[in-house]
Amino acid sequence: MAKLANKTTTAYSFERGQPRGTLTIRVEGALVYQKPPGRNPSNPEPTPEQFKNITELLLAKAGVAGGVEAEEEEAYAALHAAMTAKLLALVAEGQLTASGEKVEGAYEGAAGKREMTAEERALRA
Repeated sequence: MAKLANKTTTAYSFERGQPRGTLTIRVEGALVYQKPPGRNPSNPEPTPEQFKNITELLLAKAGVAGGVEAEEEEAYAALHAAMTAKLLALVAEGQLTASGEKVEGAYEGAAGKREMTAEERALRA
């Protein structure tokens, strides 16, 4: 978000946290991205492509030219690879199922699959 500093008056916000594993991004109060329910151990969200698209969307909505730079893309790809490795390790250890659901009594991380909100369903339509 450093690219937006002192370049726009657009209000943007992101929420992460409870329950762990959630991410919501709003521009001027409108939902522009919400991580879908559940988790995909082999390709967790946001994916590198989603990261690039979300960044471009936020910059465009703020009227700021540009996109993800090569070093940012590489850094996010490394983070995504680390997230994938961790989730796949949890699957191998029997703490998560192959579909990403937690095994009762084994995994202490984020809760299982949540329901989509009406606002999120509208965003995906």
